[in-house]
Amino acid sequence: MIEQKLIGGSCPNTNCLPSKNEIWSAEVAHLVLRGAKFGTPVFAARVDMAKLRARKREMVDGLIEMHLEKYKQSGAELTMGSGKFVAPKTIEVKLNDGGTRVLTSDRVVIDIGTHATIPDVPGLVASAPLTNIEALALDRLPRHLIVIGGGYVGARARGLSTFW
Repeated sequence: MIEQKLIGGSCPNTNCLPSKNEIWSAEVAHLVLRGAKFGTPVFAARVDMAKLRARKREMVDGLIEMHLEKYKQSGAELTMGSGKFVAPKTIEVKLNDGGTRVLTSDRVVIDIGTHATIPDVPGLVASAPLTNIEALALDRLPRHLIVIGGGYVGARARGLSTFW
C-alpha cells in the first residue's frame, strides 16, 4: 500500500467521519437549545470549539491507529510517499522521509481518493471560501454559513443551522 499523506484515506481523516462528529455536536446543541420544548429548559449553553476539535482529533487519531494495526495484522506493507508508473506494473515511490523505492506487482489498484475543490463560480475564489477541510478546523463558530454543494450530510440544515 502506498499512501501519500492520510492513513486510511480522506473519509476517516478529513471528510465523512470528522463531519459526522461535528454534525452530532450540532445535534446536541440543537436539542439543548430547544430543551424547553421537551420539558427540560436549559438556561445557558455554549459550544466549546476547542473541546469539539479535540474530540474530533481523538477520533481521527484512533482511526489511524486502527488502520495501522490492521496493516500490521494483515501483513500488508504500508509505504508513505507518492508513486508514479515507471514501467508496466512497476511504480517508483518518492518516499515522504526522503529517497525512492521501486515496487512491482502482478496487480495494481489505483485509488486516488478525493480532495476539496472550489468551483469556477465568478467571485467565489475572491471571497476566500472555506472547503470542508478548513471548516472542520475552525476554532470559532462563524456568524453565518452558506454551504455550496455537498451531499445530504453537508447540508443537514436542522443541526447545522443551530450549531453554526
